[in-house]
Amino acid sequence: MFVDRIENLNLYIPYNAKLKVVCDYLAKTDIHALEVGKYDIGEGVRVVVNAFTPKEPDAARWETHKKYIDLQYLIEGDETMGYLHIDEMEDAEYNEEKDISYPVPKADADMTLIPLKVGHFAFLEPRDAHRPSAKLHATASKKLIFKIPVEG
Repeated sequence: MFVDRIENLNLYIPYNAKLKVVCDYLAKTDIHALEVGKYDIGEGVRVVVNAFTPKEPDAARWETHKKYIDLQYLIEGDETMGYLHIDEMEDAEYNEEKDISYPVPKADADMTLIPLKVGHFAFLEPRDAHRPSAKLHATASKKLIFKIPVEG
């Protein structure tokens, strides 16, 4: 997992070439005009536009993915994202069709809390269990979740 400001996203293209698709999309798209929904943007990458009410932290669910990397980019409001390495989670049933599982942390897990504000993104790989959409300050938030296929 890494977190940074969106204007630095192009610096990570050498790490994952599909980030160029995301950078190109952001350069030519009025992101604030996007309607809630899912859009294919090329090379197997899609974006999910998600408007949400941040949840109390205890109500936010942990999740992991196997087929896709999440790049979650806040465009309105804010949130607190919990992070744990997958090794710190109990095994959970995986829904292959939706590419998601909802594990719970092991008793001795030491969660990291990451505040995400407008203009910040989190890059989350399959080894990165995350608990998105938890309340920081905002009562309404909006983000773009880019689903980037895992290469290999």
